[in-house]
Amino acid sequence: MKYKIILIIYLIFLGCNNSQNKSQISSISNLKELGLILENSKDSLICFDIYAQGCSPCRIISPTIEKLSLDNKDKVKFYKIDINHVPEVRNIFSTQHIPHIVFVKNKSIIASLIGIQPLESYQKIINQNK
Repeated sequence: MKYKIILIIYLIFLGCNNSQNKSQISSISNLKELGLILENSKDSLICFDIYAQGCSPCRIISPTIEKLSLDNKDKVKFYKIDINHVPEVRNIFSTQHIPHIVFVKNKSIIASLIGIQPLESYQKIINQNK
């Protein structure tokens, strides 16, 4: 029993401190946050994952975006925006369908993909704009 508890604690510790697998995606919860991110972005490449909590395609694409964020953590800043919590993003990014992945550089949209796309489609945009 004692060893079982130690093993559980070790596994929890290992999972909490595994920086290689730590998510590189931050959530934006309001319009002010979005404005600050855009204002301070300078010439950085930013990826916005516009989604909704109950959206099945959004859940399907989520692991792909997570992998992109881990593979490109030094090239791109990744953010998630729940369209139901920040509905203004519909107008800001001309979002009509979700998932909607938007790449921004110098406060301008440089690419936008709707629906479920292969990882290579997103990576190509990143490689062309890093």
